[in-house]
Amino acid sequence: MIAAFALSAVLVCGTLLIGCSDNTDSNEGKTSGELYVIGSSSAIATRAGDKTDLVFTGDDIVSFNALYGEIIFTESKFEEIRSRINLHTELLFFIGDNPVFDPPIQIHYGWGISDGDCDLQFRTDGVKTYLTDMYMRVDSLLLSQAERETLEKAMEANKQKRKIELDVLIEYFSDAGKITEQLAPLPEKPEINVLDYDEDIIVEDTVYVKNYVLPKL
Repeated sequence: MIAAFALSAVLVCGTLLIGCSDNTDSNEGKTSGELYVIGSSSAIATRAGDKTDLVFTGDDIVSFNALYGEIIFTESKFEEIRSRINLHTELLFFIGDNPVFDPPIQIHYGWGISDGDCDLQFRTDGVKTYLTDMYMRVDSLLLSQAERETLEKAMEANKQKRKIELDVLIEYFSDAGKITEQLAPLPEKPEINVLDYDEDIIVEDTVYVKNYVLPKL
């Protein structure tokens, strides 16, 4: 789950939704097989097993951090993987013949948040990579109360859907012994810069958002 994490960024906030315990039946059998990730630049469906645009596999990953979503790739393959990622706009995750995420995960370069950010995303700056959900601040949008409530309900429904999907990936990494929960280290003498947002501050490269509470695992 992501409450705050170290990034070379302007502003990033999110909550990585994991730990759903009520989806055993829907997830049964989905973690059997190899993890592989295909790149795509269009809405054209990619068939399971078609690795023409393979970006990376489970063997290329050293660890996945369950607290803030960082993916650590093997050092020997990172540059190659990064060059492949740059060719695409979305990633399709498969375990065996089963797609993990539907719709596919969008690739975002850098850490800025826009009004359209309201889903699980693959974020990278070419140095670090994260699988994180990024949600815009609904209260900052010029919407009526009814429109805001409708949007919040839709976003919450999407969060729950992604939570179930993400559990499948986390189970895969857990079975492979690649899950970590190490917190990002804080600087000893942080330099605090206040942003335009009343609730948000940056402590060097670490973002804290007061409105987000880290749920208990």
